[in-house]
Amino acid sequence: MFQTAKFFINLAQKTPRIKDSVVLGLLSGLIGTIPMDIIDSVFWMFGKHEMLYGHLAGSMIFRPIRTNRKENFLIGHVMHLLTGSGLGYLITGFLKITGKDHHLIKGSFIGMLGWMTLYEFGQRVKWFTLKAHKSSTFYTAFLMNLVYGMTTAQAVVSLAHPSVFNNKKIEQNTPIQPVSNFYTDSQTIDTPVEYSI
Repeated sequence: MFQTAKFFINLAQKTPRIKDSVVLGLLSGLIGTIPMDIIDSVFWMFGKHEMLYGHLAGSMIFRPIRTNRKENFLIGHVMHLLTGSGLGYLITGFLKITGKDHHLIKGSFIGMLGWMTLYEFGQRVKWFTLKAHKSSTFYTAFLMNLVYGMTTAQAVVSLAHPSVFNNKKIEQNTPIQPVSNFYTDSQTIDTPVEYSI
């Protein structure tokens, strides 16, 4: 187990850091969907979840019965991944504005907003033809979006180049030297002094 952890640490250290915040957000959001889909599949296999995200997203353009077809499910899953990438860009922008401290809390907050908007509000306004009925489906969706937000925020912080979060402008500091005399040291007065008798 120690060797596995060491492998992932070395891999993370060798991964090139991303400067472009758009690419960073889209990639991090895509990474965030991985644990989300794992939880989704496990709960679905054990009957705790009524539908996969591929079914739900696919129901935006297909009838519920047609979302079970492989090609339609694949289209729905691609739509789900694109949505995850888009939310990843939103999380990146939020972290750029507020800073990367407490990034897991901030990421989970955006994940909860995504859950409320896409899952809860989306079903109420009938964006999806599929509708969840079990309470466990809602709880599972809540958990998945929480994990998604935290994973995406961690990916953003881990993959970002330091310049992404460096919003401070470098000011040119020109030292101000105090003027001790009206004339500078390089100037000399060659005018002779005249005395009157």
